[in-house]
Amino acid sequence: MKKKLAMVLSAAMLVGALAGCGGTDSSSSSTGAKDTAKKGDFPTKTITLICNYGAGGGTDLASRALASAMEKTLGVPVSVVNKPGGSATIGVTEVLNAKADGYTFGVCSYSPMVIAPHQMQVAYTPDSFDYLGTLSQYDYGVLVKGDSPYQDIDDLVEGAKANGGLNMMGSGYPHPLVIEGLAELTGTDIQFVNMNSSSEVVTGLLGGHCDAISLVMSDATSYIESGELRLIASSNTERLEDYPDVPTLQEQGYDLSVQSYMGLGLPKGVDPERIAVLQDAFDKAFDDPDFQKTMDNLSIHVKHISGEEFYELLKTDYDFYADYFAEKGE
Repeated sequence: MKKKLAMVLSAAMLVGALAGCGGTDSSSSSTGAKDTAKKGDFPTKTITLICNYGAGGGTDLASRALASAMEKTLGVPVSVVNKPGGSATIGVTEVLNAKADGYTFGVCSYSPMVIAPHQMQVAYTPDSFDYLGTLSQYDYGVLVKGDSPYQDIDDLVEGAKANGGLNMMGSGYPHPLVIEGLAELTGTDIQFVNMNSSSEVVTGLLGGHCDAISLVMSDATSYIESGELRLIASSNTERLEDYPDVPTLQEQGYDLSVQSYMGLGLPKGVDPERIAVLQDAFDKAFDDPDFQKTMDNLSIHVKHISGEEFYELLKTDYDFYADYFAEKGE
């Protein structure tokens, strides 16, 4: 018997942001710590884009592509500064505490925005920022080795039953939603093994230390092209654009899905006229051919959702995880 479990994760990475759509954050507005600056001749100096992940990864590279494209409109440098750590909450906190003058914005990705606040003490909620919207959607999938006997999710489940269980690796959320959800739906012993990075996840599978993995697809492309890995399911609600022949988990009969978006976030209190300048630069950067080409080369699916819609999405998922972790007793 399959117990139905719907887990939809809309993940986010929001890089900078703007369009007054967030809710009201009383803590930041009441302290007066934010210095609301007037537009004047804005901008006249370097703008800082804080990336809450380390250099060289997909988020960092996408941030740098965006910064380069925004410079064309802003007429000043946009410098990417990496602030990784704390399950990506350090960078988000840097954005929160930045001077509200329009010269600092940053990546406020999904996990530290809607999951981490229920697992550790942080100083923010989705209400603490203004949002421009999303620039991309992250694609997720379930993969096995190229020579694995598992051709689909049914094969994987049957393998777990026949062998007394199996291990699946992932690197943080949203991967446990897929792996633990699959175990719960099927009543099988599928263990989630958490690794520190996607590279460790891939190494673990190729080294024979697990049977399958949940992975963001931008980190899987080269291995699929070489034949070392094989995709057996899209974890998104739709089939992946680059792999249209591979069905989703839902199409294969397992009511599981995850979604993750990258967007832009800004501390509360920035003058609306300066926000409008940044909004215009973002809109033009999103349509910039060089930016689009870079994102395509990174295998990151570009997708724009408005700031207001993105805020509502974050709030919905924030509330979802409050209930989710309460039910799990975490």
